[in-house]
Amino acid sequence: MVRHGKGDRRRVVPLSRSVRSALREWRTHRTRHPSRPAADPGPLWLSRSGQRLSVRSISKLVGAVLTAAGIEESAHALRHTLATRLVRDHARDLALVADILGHADVKTTRRYARSEIDERRAALEDLDRG
Repeated sequence: MVRHGKGDRRRVVPLSRSVRSALREWRTHRTRHPSRPAADPGPLWLSRSGQRLSVRSISKLVGAVLTAAGIEESAHALRHTLATRLVRDHARDLALVADILGHADVKTTRRYARSEIDERRAALEDLDRG
């Protein structure tokens, strides 16, 4: 998916197979919207009047869904969770995670790689064993 980000920079946003499938289904379904949008071009998320939803509106909607699910976090917290899991749980390279998040500088992504003293000690001890 191509998206325009901060500074109107154009970038490609990678999506998993399951997300691509869900979006294809949504694009077909949204043609039933009262404003009669096309299946492919144009904004993905529409207001009641058929206009592009703002980032703030989408954030509010996601926040409402999170609250309804009993999750007291912001929509932006989902982004942080993704980055943290990629770095800590799946040992992904910081440069890769920076690309996924659209960070221009990997230093911005560094916050997700903070380690605890026990993790650092275990990593060094693994070197002794190997």
